[in-house]
Amino acid sequence: VVSIQDENIVFLELTLRKIQDSVLSAEIVQTGHNAAVRKAIHA
Repeated sequence: VVSIQDENIVFLELTLRKIQDSVLSAEIVQTGHNAAVRKAIHA
């Protein structure tokens, strides 16, 4: 029998992982954007 608490912990871990993935991809996009802006300024 899986307890409700165990299911909640698993759900929380999955949610945290999704948030981390979103933050990582946002940082990658932001870094690429900053690099493009720098190139445009110095061009």
